[in-house]
Amino acid sequence: MGYGYPGNGNQHDFCQAVLKEDTPEIVSYLGKIEYRRFEKYIISSESFCKCTPQNLENFAKVLKRRGWNVRVIVYLRRQDKAIESIYTQMLKNGKIKISINDYIRKSDFRNLHYGKFLDGWSEIFGKENIKILLFDKVKLGLLKSFLRSIGIKARKRHDRFIFVKGKKNAKPTAEEFQKLLEVNNFETNIYKKINEKSKRVSYSLISPQDSEYILRQFEKENKYVAKNYFNAASLF
Repeated sequence: MGYGYPGNGNQHDFCQAVLKEDTPEIVSYLGKIEYRRFEKYIISSESFCKCTPQNLENFAKVLKRRGWNVRVIVYLRRQDKAIESIYTQMLKNGKIKISINDYIRKSDFRNLHYGKFLDGWSEIFGKENIKILLFDKVKLGLLKSFLRSIGIKARKRHDRFIFVKGKKNAKPTAEEFQKLLEVNNFETNIYKKINEKSKRVSYSLISPQDSEYILRQFEKENKYVAKNYFNAASLF
């Protein structure tokens, strides 16, 4: 369809070069993907949210010299849900040994300050080139949502993709999570929820009180993002 996507984790290594402002490595990477001569290229990595304005300025200079026009597509997730997802992933990978209650109060979550993040990219690449989508409001599924965001809207074109039904990074069931907690020798309460319409039971690791606590920390910034990027009163 005219898009080149490096994949295989290479884009994460590339992002590290951007963060280190390793210009020769950035140039080398771009040269390798440009060699395939696609009309457009997709470079995707969560680590781009760590870029400072200085990182981005250096990156933009390299891209400009090579004639690239950049469009940024970003998905924002409500901070309490993002924190639960990050914590769960680290627990599954054995990278954390504290309860989620301690994790919430000991971390600064600088990557979830969306106003600073968006302003940095907007200043370098132009606000008109930033497309923001809200993760929790995606109805189509993330892949189809992303395809639409880059202009691939026709269903017959979506059908050319293989959509994997089993989520590789699926949230553990409540029972699986309980076993993870037992292996790590600490306790975290699981807050079960019942959907009144479907009667399905879901769960959260974050209590309603802690969820409110988290969102209060980001309330001012979320209102700023809503006003400046959505012309709305609230973000989530």
